[in-house]
Amino acid sequence: MFTGLIEKKVQVAEIESLSENKRMCLDAPGFDLAIGDSLAVNGVCLTVDSIENDRPNFHILEETLSKTNLGTLSEGDFVNIEQPLKLNDRLDGHIVSGHVDCVSELLKLESLASDHRLTFKLESENAMLVIPMGSIAVNGVSLTIAELNTTSFTVCLIPHSWEITNLSELTTGSKANIEFDMMGKYILRNQELTV
Repeated sequence: MFTGLIEKKVQVAEIESLSENKRMCLDAPGFDLAIGDSLAVNGVCLTVDSIENDRPNFHILEETLSKTNLGTLSEGDFVNIEQPLKLNDRLDGHIVSGHVDCVSELLKLESLASDHRLTFKLESENAMLVIPMGSIAVNGVSLTIAELNTTSFTVCLIPHSWEITNLSELTTGSKANIEFDMMGKYILRNQELTV
């Protein structure tokens, strides 16, 4: 379980194709990682399967590659990383599972004096999962929905979040991993089962 508070953006050091799957190596020195540890990469919970020269490696299955933006990454691209929440940690951000719901297209990017506004496409089947001022994870970053309509949602980033995450690397048309608020998903599922 994660909080959506990104610890660092790091570069993809290597990507190797393995039939339908891929192996990805990150240039992420200074993290206390061991084989078997979880790490959120662009909001996707991955398992460290080896470590070489202080670089964690991940085996990424075809299903994950097809349902997230990890399949489009190239060597040198930046990704957001976050280690899991510990039981004695404060819960800033919001509860993020690391299970991406969809990939969404960046429709508009506005850089203002004090913040950056990103507007993403919202598919109709996901409209029930978002509320104004609700939480959402974009490439693993915990954000608040600032504006919402039937076809899109907008989030705002303060300068600090802009600098330390790869959301600053996005351009119009870029695809971002989206994880909707877990509590909202459980409430909606409960309503579906009780009707």
